Amino acid sequence: MGPTDDAGCGAGAELRRRFTEEVDWSKVVDPYVPGPPYGPDLLERLWSPDRDTADNACADLRAACCGDGSWVGLAALEVLPFLVEAVRDPAVKVRTEALEVLADLARAGNNARTAEPDSRLGGRRLAAPAAWPAAWERAVEALLPGLADDAEEIRAGVAAALARTPGRADDLIDRFRARFEEEPELSVAEQLVMGVGDLAAHATDRGEEAVAWLRQRMSDAGKGEEPDIDGDTEAWLAWMDQHGHDVRLPAIAALRRALPGRRDPAYARTTADVLLVPAPPGTPHHWEPRFRYVGRAIDADAQLGVDLPGRLAIARTLLRQDTSARHEAGLAAEPSLESSPALSFRRAGESDLTELVRLRDDAARRQIERGIDQWKPGELGPEHFRARLRAGEVWIATAGPGGPSAGAWELWWEDEPAWGVQPPVAGYVHRLMTDRRTAPPGAGRALLSEAERLIAASGRPLCRLDCLTSNTRLRRYYEEAGYAVVGEQAGKNGDGGRTYGVTLLEKRVGAG
Repeated sequence: MGPTDDAGCGAGAELRRRFTEEVDWSKVVDPYVPGPPYGPDLLERLWSPDRDTADNACADLRAACCGDGSWVGLAALEVLPFLVEAVRDPAVKVRTEALEVLADLARAGNNARTAEPDSRLGGRRLAAPAAWPAAWERAVEALLPGLADDAEEIRAGVAAALARTPGRADDLIDRFRARFEEEPELSVAEQLVMGVGDLAAHATDRGEEAVAWLRQRMSDAGKGEEPDIDGDTEAWLAWMDQHGHDVRLPAIAALRRALPGRRDPAYARTTADVLLVPAPPGTPHHWEPRFRYVGRAIDADAQLGVDLPGRLAIARTLLRQDTSARHEAGLAAEPSLESSPALSFRRAGESDLTELVRLRDDAARRQIERGIDQWKPGELGPEHFRARLRAGEVWIATAGPGGPSAGAWELWWEDEPAWGVQPPVAGYVHRLMTDRRTAPPGAGRALLSEAERLIAASGRPLCRLDCLTSNTRLRRYYEEAGYAVVGEQAGKNGDGGRTYGVTLLEKRVGAG
């Protein structure tokens, strides 16, 4: 717990002394706005009793330490111990925001630390100072007690930050599982389960054990359905005294992270069961408004991705119920599923050039509608796609065999403009695009999964892609699909002769 002044407001004298003496402030600068370095007052503002002042200080620290969250700067080494101290100090008004900064640092720093050292990227490699691994290791040790913090949101945030530490996967899986057995709050238990899923993919000794544990959680309804207090008071009292959480939906999401691309017929059945069982008293979902239940059902449905039969079964199950919330959730999940056949994939040919141009122009118009300044309608014609057919591969997704096109993508086997000269270890996905009129829900992820399968089948272990640096929403989409940021290219020569910055991401899809 960080020392504060006697009134419990702001940083105490000893802490202010440490701000001055333990931080090299010449390294704590705003990377976007030229000017003098920050000073000790930045950390003093973080401890301010005024919420807005502390929040602004936290935003300044984020910018100085990791910018948009894709790199780790020297400032992070200087202020990392104090960010951790702020998280542990109940007097700090922005503990959860400081945890979010730590989570971004953990992701960027550990991705940089584990990236292949000999892959000479065409742009600026995702960087972390040489001292970062040791600094984050010390931070992990200081954060671990936060798994038992008095505040529910801090326990959940600490779990989320620690889950981004693949180098400690085996140890953290054990700690998360042990904490799960003691955790009284459902929201934290859910985060611990998700953390085990994130870490399982990196575990050396505990991976299979973690997957087995997640499968147990997927079939464990916790305390189960609440007994009728009028029918059996003793049973109801005993039920209230039990400890246990229904984390079946987070377990499904965690398993999809631990075992990406692997469907399981139990996912849909479990999802339907969870959505039909009333939430126990004292949980966040008890007495929830109808619109929140509908949103939760839609989110749960989306976890199943391209498992259209499973998703349709969930929608039909909800539609058969007699409560308005479940019926509305079924109506929200059902559209387009009834008539949506599974996607089929084929290599594009000369006869597809006009359709490829149409798909690309439609995608460009959608980008403009969303305020994204990258693709422009009309800038790529048939000659572009004809050249790609000769130089690499172009793939078409159709709504069922012989059905209308639902999307397309280009598969390259080298990409010097973004990645520089590389050994033959990766395939590169470009121009991933879907048709909103014919593509079923989850089509984008399905196209990406098929591209990953093709790359793995070729014997190359990595799938690589890039996205506009300013498009943080798309970057999160790829990260949720298992991709890690590994660098930046500040001046990529893109379509139409324009130059723009891109973030480089990759995912391991095969052995090698």
